[in-house]
Amino acid sequence: MTFPAGIASKLPHWLIGGGVGVGATVALMVAERDPHSVIETLKGWGPLSFLALVMLAMIDRASRSMTDGLSKSAAAQQELADAVRQIAARDSNEAYEQRVLMGHIATQTEKILTRFEDLQQRIGSLDRQDGAHA
Repeated sequence: MTFPAGIASKLPHWLIGGGVGVGATVALMVAERDPHSVIETLKGWGPLSFLALVMLAMIDRASRSMTDGLSKSAAAQQELADAVRQIAARDSNEAYEQRVLMGHIATQTEKILTRFEDLQQRIGSLDRQDGAHA
């Protein structure tokens, strides 16, 4: 049987949560009817059973904190990637603007040089005319 991705990822949690809920309900019903038998059962298991329950609780808490830490780390990495992408886009836009500006400056410089050369030729021709008249 195939489940949608969202349900498939949550299904183990639901099953575990349901199993714990059913187990807790049965334990509560037995404890209400005959609390002495529950105490005897726990005594029969010994101190290792209590330590095992404590260890399970600690493992559960540690796994949740690790999962939270990994989630926060993944979110931070995504934010970093987004920031780098924005910087790259901005740098690309700035580089384009600089190329356009440099092209404009080059065009204006060529025009200025052309006019300067024209002025030099005119001045030269005026100097020659003055020299010929003198």
